[in-house]
Amino acid sequence: TTYALFGIDSRSANMKFSGNQNSDTMIIASVNNDTKDVKLVSIYRDTLLKMYSRDEFDLANSEFAKGSDTDMISMINMNLDLQIQDVVVVNWAALIRVIDAIGGIYLDITPEEVEKGYITGYITEIEEATGIWQPQLAQAGYQLCNGVYAVAYCRNRYTTGMDMGRTSRQREVIDKMLQQAKVASPSALLTAVRYACPNINTTLSNDELFALAADVNSYSIIDTEGFPYT
Repeated sequence: TTYALFGIDSRSANMKFSGNQNSDTMIIASVNNDTKDVKLVSIYRDTLLKMYSRDEFDLANSEFAKGSDTDMISMINMNLDLQIQDVVVVNWAALIRVIDAIGGIYLDITPEEVEKGYITGYITEIEEATGIWQPQLAQAGYQLCNGVYAVAYCRNRYTTGMDMGRTSRQREVIDKMLQQAKVASPSALLTAVRYACPNINTTLSNDELFALAADVNSYSIIDTEGFPYT
């Protein structure tokens, strides 16, 4: 099964799931239903693609803002010759709540991010948008990060790698969330799904989401990549 995963940059209080938000995170997740192996491919936000909702080429992430999540799926299918049917759209709060529920993840925050204020600026903006407050990050280094810090980490595209580096971080965060979920308690996983549901828009039913969560130990991310490749 192939899923389209979109993360939107909504800064509004109601965190709408259509219109006026760019989908700066666009990931195609291919799941082998027999082996449970997962492959992730990010589409870079500034990739020029033919829009589905209008007769023009534009940056890939703009289709969501000017169209909808279904237009996004149609755009990806049309340009990349795929047949994706299922989508999950998340906002910042969804990622924060899930990461906090499973106990946080370990990330390497670089001195550059701290010294130049990138990470602290993102943290402040995320807190103001979501109403989820945490103490400001104190230092660089490999450390246990809560949901707010993790979202700030995978939003940064102004240091090494630019947007290509950012998409790599996004896939890293997903992989570390999966690893942490495998050692989390059943009650923590249940809490994670319960917190996620109000902050996502998806074609999957609640039963399907709970079934995926219940089988989390079976899944392994075996390969990740960014597109275009060169």
